[in-house]
This record gives sequence, structure tokens and C-alpha cells, in this order.
Amino acid sequence: MHVEALFVDDHPEDLHHLLHAVSQARLDWHVRTAASGEEALAMLQLQLADVVISDMRMPGMDGGVLLNRVRQHYPSAVRLILSAEGGARGFMRATSAAHQVLGKPCDVEVLQRVVEETLHFQARLRAPELVDAMHQLGPLPSLPRISQKLEERLRDEYATLNEVATLVSADPAIVARVLQIANSSYFRRGSEVLDMQTAVSRLGFELIRSLVLTRELYALLPSNSTAHAEVQHDNEVAVQISEVACFIAGKQANQRELLTVSVLCNVGKLLRLMLPVPVPGNLPDALIGAYLLSLWGLPFRLVQSVAFVDEPASLMTDRADLDALPSAVLIHLARCLFSRLKRAPDAVPRWGAEEELDQRLLAHVDSLQLQAWEDGLRRRADQSRGDN
Repeated sequence: MHVEALFVDDHPEDLHHLLHAVSQARLDWHVRTAASGEEALAMLQLQLADVVISDMRMPGMDGGVLLNRVRQHYPSAVRLILSAEGGARGFMRATSAAHQVLGKPCDVEVLQRVVEETLHFQARLRAPELVDAMHQLGPLPSLPRISQKLEERLRDEYATLNEVATLVSADPAIVARVLQIANSSYFRRGSEVLDMQTAVSRLGFELIRSLVLTRELYALLPSNSTAHAEVQHDNEVAVQISEVACFIAGKQANQRELLTVSVLCNVGKLLRLMLPVPVPGNLPDALIGAYLLSLWGLPFRLVQSVAFVDEPASLMTDRADLDALPSAVLIHLARCLFSRLKRAPDAVPRWGAEEELDQRLLAHVDSLQLQAWEDGLRRRADQSRGDN
């Protein structure tokens, strides 16, 4: 993939190292370099860049100030900060200006993956005005009901991390932001973070408390907003769909990851409601949401699941293992089942004629299995009503 990149660092040896690494990796990148924020802005005025990668600590205009100006004047650019700084406060300042914060020194393979995965999803959008608007976004809006409960719990000295994670795990705005921070170079240690329990444990109670009480995790969705009821309904449905997905997966179900994917699938719809520019009607919400999640550096496994939730057969191999279906497939099937369960058995079409279903899945999961799952869910629902 061809990339127009601008590296900004006041240390010539660091710039040389990056240039050498890109050259050795034989990347199709055209790289320009600047030794200061002022020089970088002057260069952008002459020629735009797909990505601006800046050191954080520089004399005069530092990386945070530079990237905030890039956001204002050149919003199409992806903004990355390379930082060797310690301290959560400095890290959070960097995240307010950059889409992602990477460690310094940064392995060129990591840099390539971050940049090219993001630009790949950007190219699929084919909507420059939409991309510009998304690049200027701050935190996503959260429901006041959830944020108020969260603040109350965090002020309680007896609150536990598990309680906090459970409380916010159905809110796409908070889930996306917490996973962005937990998967950053500063906090990530070893494996990727794919669920809220792990993320909250990784960040720690005091940092979560600080982020929430200073409103750095989310913005507030006004309680009188016409979208309020819709967002609340979508959040509740996402939890129910994840439960259906767990039923399909059976004993192999990764409940936490399925809940995360189901909730993150609502990010695109949330963006459609809040962006200041019209979103093309032919763009799927899943793709819009996946781009923001990729831009924020969430694990590719989660981003891919969100991106393909409407067409998950694209992720299937020739031989499907029903005990290890991809999360996108499980959530897609769960959505179809959830929709069918709201209707009487004699009011739903046969599975081969189900409009919501990615029909290509029938080559991997036959209609008899789909019907068996539906029958099992209906029996469970009948039993639950009988118990009540």
C-alpha cells in the first residue's frame, strides 16, 4: 500500500533510524521528515500526508500541540504519537491529540500494521468528508444513566473492579475508549485486551476513577436528545444478542468477547447519530464503526468482527468448525435468531429465505442446524416464562 508519511522529531538520529527501518522493510511509503512542529505544519501546507507521526517531547511546539493543530487544519491525516514518556497523565494528554500512542522506539512492523490497517478501512469508506469528521472526534457520547451510576460506584470505597466493568460493558462509547487505552503501548503488556473485565483490571481502579470523574472517557448524550431512547434500546439489545451468540457457541463460548463485539457493533450507528456531516446511506454502520475502532488502535480481531458482522461468510474457511465459529458469524446468526424469536414460529420464513441472513453461510452452517438453535432458544424462552 502506498502511504504518504510525515515523521516529526527533533532528534536527527531518531529520524534516521525510522527512515532506515522503512527502507529496509521495502515499504511503499514516501516519507518526509521535519525537525519541529512548525516545520511540519509548513510542509503540510505544501503537501498533505496520509499519516503524521510525531515525537511527543520536542522543544517549542511539542507533539500534542502539533497534532491538535493537524486535527484542526488537516483533519484527513491519521495522527500518531511516538512516546517514551512514563506516567499515565502524560499518556492521557497524548491520547487527546493523537488517534494512537505508540512506544518509542517503535518497531517498523508494528508501525506498518497500524498505519496500513487503518488506511485499508479508510479506503473502503470512500467518503472524504466523513473521514475528516471522524478524525476530529473526541470521546463518544454515553447515556447519562450509565455515567451517573458509574460515577456513584467509583465514589464508593467498597466498589470493585468487576462491578465497574459489568456496569459499563454494555455502553459502546465507554467500551471503545477503555479498550483503546488498555491496548495502547503504555498499558498493554503481552496479549491483546479483548474485554472490559481484562481492560479495567489492566488500567486499575484509580486510573478508571480519574478518567471517569474528569470526563476523559466519554461525552454525555443529552437526556433530552431524540436519540436517547434509541441508544438505550440498542445497548440493551446488544447484550441480549450476545447471550444468544453464547447459546449458539455452547461450551466454547467466550462470553466476554462476544459481549464486547456485540456492543461495539453499535459504534457505527452511534456515529451516524452524532456526526456533523451526513453519512452516505449506502455505507453500512458496521464499516463506519470498524474504521473508528481501527483508527483508535483496537485489536484487529475486534475490528474485523465488527467490520464483517453483516457479511461474515467472508471470514469462513472451506470447512467450518461449528465449535469454533468466528465472533462475527456468531453475532450475525444471533441477530437473525433474535429477530425471529420476536415473531411466532409460523410467522417467520424458512431459513433459506431469511432476508437478514448472509446466505453464503448456508454453505457452512446448514438450515437444519439453524432451525435446531432456534427451536432450542424458543424452548428456553417458554421455560423462562413458565418459571416466572
